[in-house]
Amino acid sequence: MPPASLAFEPPTVVAVFASHAVLCWEQPRTPHTTSFVGHIAWEYQIEYNCSCRAAQQPYRTTSRDTFILLATPHEGETYYVRVVAKASIAGSIAGLVSAKVAFTASCNVPIPWYCATQPPVCVFDALYLSANVAAEDVAALSVARSSAIDNAAALDGKRACYTLEGDVSVHRYRIVYNGTAALPIGQAKTVYYMVATTRLHTGRRTRAMEMLSMIQNEGAALVFCGIGDDGRLALRAALIFMSFLTTACPPLCTSVLCITYGTPRLLLKEGSCVLAHTLPLSGQLLHFTQLPLCEYSPAVCDMVALSQRGSGVAADTPPLGYANGFYHNTLLGVQCRAADGTGLHFHCSSPDQLSTEAEEEEAFDVAGQLLALAELFFPSSPRWLSPAVNSVRYRTEGPLLHVTVEGVNLHYSPRVTVTPLYPHGTALFPRVTVRAPRQLECTTCLLPWVQQCADTGGVGETALMNISAVFLLQTSLGTAFAPEPATVALPEDLLELFRAAQLAFAPWSVEAAPGLVDCALHLQPLYALACAENSVSPTEGGNALRNPLLESLCTLAYTAEVLFSPEQANATAKPSSGVLGFMSSVSARLSARAPGTLVDEEAALRVPGTEAVLLKTALKEWSDAGFPGVEAWTSRCASWRRHLFCRLSLLGETSYRHTLLRMLRVLDDGAEVDEDAPLAWIEAYLYAHTKYHITTAQSSPVHMNRLLCSEVSLSSFYRAVAHIFKTGANSASSSLLPYLRESMLLWALCHCFELRREVARTTFCCNVGYSGCGVSTLSASISSLLHHEKARRDPLQQTCFRVVLCHVAASRLPAVYLAAQTGVRCCVFLAAEAADLTRARYTSISICMQEHLAHAGQHLFRVVTKADEHLQSSPKLRMELEDEASVVGLMSRIGAEVVGGCGAEEQRLVVALAPSTSRLVELAACTPAEAEQCAQRLRSYSEALLLDCLRFGALRGDANCTKAA
Repeated sequence: MPPASLAFEPPTVVAVFASHAVLCWEQPRTPHTTSFVGHIAWEYQIEYNCSCRAAQQPYRTTSRDTFILLATPHEGETYYVRVVAKASIAGSIAGLVSAKVAFTASCNVPIPWYCATQPPVCVFDALYLSANVAAEDVAALSVARSSAIDNAAALDGKRACYTLEGDVSVHRYRIVYNGTAALPIGQAKTVYYMVATTRLHTGRRTRAMEMLSMIQNEGAALVFCGIGDDGRLALRAALIFMSFLTTACPPLCTSVLCITYGTPRLLLKEGSCVLAHTLPLSGQLLHFTQLPLCEYSPAVCDMVALSQRGSGVAADTPPLGYANGFYHNTLLGVQCRAADGTGLHFHCSSPDQLSTEAEEEEAFDVAGQLLALAELFFPSSPRWLSPAVNSVRYRTEGPLLHVTVEGVNLHYSPRVTVTPLYPHGTALFPRVTVRAPRQLECTTCLLPWVQQCADTGGVGETALMNISAVFLLQTSLGTAFAPEPATVALPEDLLELFRAAQLAFAPWSVEAAPGLVDCALHLQPLYALACAENSVSPTEGGNALRNPLLESLCTLAYTAEVLFSPEQANATAKPSSGVLGFMSSVSARLSARAPGTLVDEEAALRVPGTEAVLLKTALKEWSDAGFPGVEAWTSRCASWRRHLFCRLSLLGETSYRHTLLRMLRVLDDGAEVDEDAPLAWIEAYLYAHTKYHITTAQSSPVHMNRLLCSEVSLSSFYRAVAHIFKTGANSASSSLLPYLRESMLLWALCHCFELRREVARTTFCCNVGYSGCGVSTLSASISSLLHHEKARRDPLQQTCFRVVLCHVAASRLPAVYLAAQTGVRCCVFLAAEAADLTRARYTSISICMQEHLAHAGQHLFRVVTKADEHLQSSPKLRMELEDEASVVGLMSRIGAEVVGGCGAEEQRLVVALAPSTSRLVELAACTPAEAEQCAQRLRSYSEALLLDCLRFGALRGDANCTKAA
């Protein structure tokens, strides 16, 4: 192609900096068709010289780029540039053409940061908003910002979310400054901060024209900003918008700035993108860094520089490559540093600088730089970013302590400490689950406190139920204490469980899994008796007939069936019935999955439930047979238990403690539990960690006070915990259901703890007596008292204890004796009329019952019923029934008369629960209305005696239950 056929426009001087200039040109145009042009390869030879060295050879280089960076060390001199374009087709030269340009080395790129008469406060506000971009409570940020005395400004309490061109998502904040020029140049009082974020927003894209109208209407300025990688997004958005302004509204270009924090500086060339269009505005890009200023010299070549990403230079070319008067690339913008509260230091980037590893890998200290800038911009109120705690609320949920904190500036990397105010108390460090400027939600395990309080109370002593705690909050910007100590109510069931385990006063509190299962099985006859009369758990309202012990026993049986065969772990067995058939169906559903991956989809672990059915059937057959002696039940239970632990061998007597500790260290290697600690303690720690892990692993919450099997299915549990067993040395590549055995073992251990906890929560209230002795009336009165006591308590203080009310006939007393052997809390009311006290059968039952109720928390109350039948007609009787005080004296006298000679050393409750009003009319010579009032006084006296006994023996409270004849 002859030169005349090629059109090559002169190069354009895009920008002249203090030490270099950037020139660009367009590829020469040819008259050929577009398809032919696509086969032409262009190479450019660039020559330039300076007027002050005209006698010397010009600098030369070749490039395929359509831009060049020339070194211009001589300010004010004229530089002459010639670009020769060489066209090649299939390796042969097809044409040559050249173009020339001359320019004077005079910097024409404005650096507004150098023009500021005082440090521009936008440097602080951009960082403040970028650091709080995740905070939803913008009103709190506004209140905090307006509390600063210096550089006063008003931050709007609302923000907007935009998706800008270039797929950059930003949060828009608006600040109006009061008498302060926020920017280095210009007089704009309103500044819109566009904080870039990596989270994409849905909705309509915001066009550049809309943003232009926004700043034009208010005479506002625009600051794009971001920290770290978000700073790269802010740079992209700023450059796109600046490029738009250069043609749409050039005068407003100076109203747009970009500030990045801890972000590597921008290069002129990033990959295939050349920033030629916005290069004259590059002085408006500010890169804030905490790195010290590096004075560049040949010695710094020892530092590995990384800024060759996308530069296209050869591997042996020095970073940013300078060779014979030319640069290959250049760092853009201005670096900024805070200098010990004395001001801001600006340093303009240049192509002879290196971008080192430190700059590329900078981990920006947001909090530290916020503090440094706050001291600079707000000398009168430098601590307005410090936290302040207004209130702290504690709520216990099983083994967890939930803490709610309210205050200001709480969200800057908060670290929470809660310390009890008793000697040698262990400080807790709750994990922050929700953080906002004015509120924190934290959770921790309070079992160390429960354990310590259980240790302090010996036999017969009352353990500390409520403790005072001091709250400390540490953030990256300061420290704050709660205004006063707050009270934390310890979970009563766990405290009682820990005390029982520490004192070892009941078999259920210290036994390993086999003995614990035995205890739960031995309590089933009493549960069956209670269910037969529909009188279980009057303190639990609508959930009255629930038997949590049986539920946990059945769940253990399901677990044993899953672990029946090792082949189930990799689901390689042939299809068949039962568990192996189930595993084969799961294998078929998951056959398309890659080996070694955990189960993410809903793989329902369906087990036949044979063992659970056997247990329920045995209990039903025993009940349907009329509740015969317990020997038949215990025999079937022993066989069922042996079968269960043949499959759950790792839960045996000798291996149970080791299994617990091993599992606990998997979930929390730093758990501080002594190896010789009671089993209940280790179980509780493991249970708390497991349930908290499940809560964080799934969207729906898991309640700590409910049975695990009622909260999550076996499949959900497996999906939530299986991955925690994955280690480098433990590969699951050959299994379609990896870590199934470990997961099921953890499931079983959790239910062992629930068995122990439910036994600790349960009290059996047994009413014993022969037909006609008033035991039915006694049972009805006790049931009514329990319901009234539940209604009287504060609904916000829900008790987790369970009272199982049973009316036990004398022929079924072996069920009571069997339950008493486990050490479960038991409260027995032995009812009899006065005539029965000297009979052999009553004496035999009383002695036998006393012998079996041998453990702590087991009480026998002997009740003499129908005391009103011993009232005698006398002129004084009406006066003795007139008020409550006289009734007490009357009943004491009757008690002495009735009990006298019948073992008076034994304390008995003498009650009149259903006095006859017609008989009182006759004996006291009063009207029916007066007789009804007298009968009510007798009932009230009797119910008060019973209520004292219930509070002491069944409702876990101290009471004066010694009022007896």
